[in-house]
Amino acid sequence: MADIDVKYTIDKFRKVENVRAQYDPIWQQCAVFMFQGSAVFYSNYNKGENPPSQLTAENVFTDKPRTANQRFASILYGLLTPDNQKWHYFATDNAMLNKSRRVTEFFQQVNDIIFRLRYSPAGSFKRNMLATYLSVGAFGNGIMYIKDNGVGCKYINISLSECYLMENEDKQIDSAFRKFKLNKRQAKSMLGYEVAGINDDDEVTILHYVFSNDEYVPYNPLSKRFRSVYIDYDKEKLILEDGGYYTFPYAVFRYLPSENSPYADGPGTLSLPAIKMLNQMEKANIKQAHNITEPAVLVPSDNQFRKMAIKPNAVIRGGVNREGKAVVQTFSPAGNLPIAIEYSDRIGAAIDSAFLVDLMQLLRENPQMTATEVIEKAREKSILISPALALLQDEGFTMMIEREIDILSRQGLLPPMPDELIEARGEYRIIFDAPMTRGQDNEKLSGINLTLQQVLPYAQIDQGVLDVFNFEEIAKISSRINNAPIEIIRSDEQINAIRQQRAQAAQAEAQAAQIAEMASARKDLAIAQEKGL
Repeated sequence: MADIDVKYTIDKFRKVENVRAQYDPIWQQCAVFMFQGSAVFYSNYNKGENPPSQLTAENVFTDKPRTANQRFASILYGLLTPDNQKWHYFATDNAMLNKSRRVTEFFQQVNDIIFRLRYSPAGSFKRNMLATYLSVGAFGNGIMYIKDNGVGCKYINISLSECYLMENEDKQIDSAFRKFKLNKRQAKSMLGYEVAGINDDDEVTILHYVFSNDEYVPYNPLSKRFRSVYIDYDKEKLILEDGGYYTFPYAVFRYLPSENSPYADGPGTLSLPAIKMLNQMEKANIKQAHNITEPAVLVPSDNQFRKMAIKPNAVIRGGVNREGKAVVQTFSPAGNLPIAIEYSDRIGAAIDSAFLVDLMQLLRENPQMTATEVIEKAREKSILISPALALLQDEGFTMMIEREIDILSRQGLLPPMPDELIEARGEYRIIFDAPMTRGQDNEKLSGINLTLQQVLPYAQIDQGVLDVFNFEEIAKISSRINNAPIEIIRSDEQINAIRQQRAQAAQAEAQAAQIAEMASARKDLAIAQEKGL
């Protein structure tokens, strides 16, 4: 492999950093509203400069964006990666291979192993996947680092503030920088890097660069598609060149990709103007409510009122004149708080809609809806959100699953591949079976059931109408859509054997009936001959 030019690599990083700089102010505001500023998107903070005062959490007067983003993450988790089902499986593009019992069993075993190890406590998938969804909601981008954990994979959500992405000519993420900090102990533990001249708690800035390997040889099991290098950014010193990765180690989840940019928009960035408007309105509403509950007091300029006590059950001497008119009055500021609150609620509802919260409120707000109406409303909503969610599957989860398969295969945890699949170079495709995509399959199943319900009555008049349908294929499609385990499905060989036995039994029964009929005929003939007929 060619040597790494540290200066050239750092210069390239600074160019990529400048490309991302246009997003930093937007993302920082989203971080303040949705993460209380825990992610920092300004590199000059590292130089001791303080962030602008308007970007601090102290100036946030509404929790609507934070709660909406948390619900958004929960919705994505339920739609894409529910704990109670296996939300993807494997097949090939070859119809004949998909009919092979051995290939089907192999894919199911691989799928079972992946899910078992993915959801093991050592993998930390649930917590880090939820953190990634939160990042997608706030910034439009989420980064998951998948590393070899000895047995299975370790899943680590990486803050977007540390990541700088690059696309290839096909708009696919194939290179990335990660700029992060480690203290002296962490640097030695993670990288074996002894940092001289600093205390144990002092930090060093590390630059991790993963990029395409120009010397990669396809289908060579020893050739790595990506190179990897760690650099001490402050000292511009090469720390470690670890040889790279067979698969890209970062799974990148992008919500709505931007034109000519490796970064995407998300609910947080798209609704940021509404969020800022709501924040200002809530600030004004708080002041107005404060003025109403603790109003200012109008008093004469006489000295006797300078030390007037405004408290419950107080007696204010001189508070009325001889005519009984009050000389001490509360000041009622102009403004209509109910109208202001109503308008704030309208803006809040728009923010909820951007974060898909109205999808979760569908049943709660419409308990009188029938099941059919709920399904139809959910279907309409899924049509609107499916492009963005499908991209999370096709890009982010595809990258993650390919990485998992590579790691588990090299750990020797996957079963042997069938010969026919080896001949096809082990090609496979990932089929997502989450609730979002399952809705499309359920429409197919509903179509089958509805068609049969309408046609079967005609079969009582003419049995020939049933010849139109391939009931064996209907059974296979139904079992696949309903995610039935392959153990309950007979193989083609078993089905053929059963049919052969049934045919043989029918043939034997027919022969027995024919023999009985012939015997009866002989008996009748013998009787007739005895009677001289």
